[in-house]
Amino acid sequence: MKVLVVSSLYPNNANLKHGIFVHHRMKQLRAHYPEIEIKVIAPVPWFPIASDTFGEYGRFAKAAAFEVIDGIEVYHPRYLVVPKVGMQLTPLSFARAIRTTAEQIKADGFDFEMIDGHYYYPDGVALERACRTLKVPFNVTARGTDINFIPEQSPAARQKIELVLQKTTHNLAVCKALMDTMQDDLGAPKHNAVVARNGVDLELFAYADENQQTAQQQKLGLKSSKMILSVGHLVERKGHHLIVDAMQHIDDCELWILGAGEMRNSLEQQIKKLGLEHKVKLLGEMTQPEMIQYYQSADCLVLASSREGWANVLLEAMACGTPVVATNIWGTPEVLPESDQQYLAPRSSDALGHAIQQRLSAPSNRAYYRQHAEKFSWQATVDLLKGVFENTIASGKKTVS
Repeated sequence: MKVLVVSSLYPNNANLKHGIFVHHRMKQLRAHYPEIEIKVIAPVPWFPIASDTFGEYGRFAKAAAFEVIDGIEVYHPRYLVVPKVGMQLTPLSFARAIRTTAEQIKADGFDFEMIDGHYYYPDGVALERACRTLKVPFNVTARGTDINFIPEQSPAARQKIELVLQKTTHNLAVCKALMDTMQDDLGAPKHNAVVARNGVDLELFAYADENQQTAQQQKLGLKSSKMILSVGHLVERKGHHLIVDAMQHIDDCELWILGAGEMRNSLEQQIKKLGLEHKVKLLGEMTQPEMIQYYQSADCLVLASSREGWANVLLEAMACGTPVVATNIWGTPEVLPESDQQYLAPRSSDALGHAIQQRLSAPSNRAYYRQHAEKFSWQATVDLLKGVFENTIASGKKTVS
């Protein structure tokens, strides 16, 4: 089986965390089914200057044209993004990048039988257009904003997404909540719908019992009796500022924040203004192996996002034995145990603060959360994907014949 993967959400040498969740899915698929051959086209926006001074676009300019990540060959063709009108034109330049690169990959001997796309706009829209020429079946996986945000912001984008939903061999989503929206609001067919949740690496995110947790806290230098963890880019939609605000009313507890981003300065100012320098730490960006010791140390992980399709950090924390509090959005209720739905809160500092205090006062049962995370092993997901890919390829052969 030869599969070509297409996604703008994919790591590159200049940003190893960009779209890491798509790479993890492909990495796990290859690990469990090495007979599935995979190559990736991960287009990046064209930008003339490779410098961090220009933010995300400057970092994209540093991306290599070709690289190998964990044994997977990844191509990074450039596509044009035009300010203001880019929302409408981007799928056209994206489609050209896909088509040109895919044709070269095929000419070099990789005769792919299908394309596995991720994210519906612009990726899925461009992929549908490119496949008119490439003549192979394709699937697209919804991951959140592409279904719950973009169609609301742009009627034109919504129309294009609705077309893609009718043209795919399978429409996939990382949670049932997204699939419900795709079907109820955007008219996605029910006969080819697949919910394929992300799994968690249970070996990497190792369990720590209460004694191991205490040892880790001492090792990291925790000065209070409790520690809250918040993980994610320092941007508004991750809601770190709401958790910082809630810390005014939570005693004998520290908040440690892992991540980097544009809100670091404003968070530092907020912490200083509220006089929370002794209670809140901004620890910067870390690799996943580096983050594990913090997951293992925390008494609670809090996710205050405004938008999440499938929140991997919740599963990663629970795999380490750490309970969670989260905003009640999209697929998040599907991640938590049924017994813990009371720890889903409205997105406000007061509501989150109340949920955090309830969580910290509850008896510790780290083994329970590890057992829950074990229900989301990658094995079930990759077994499902293998079957979907086989069906996609078979459908494509029937169409050709």
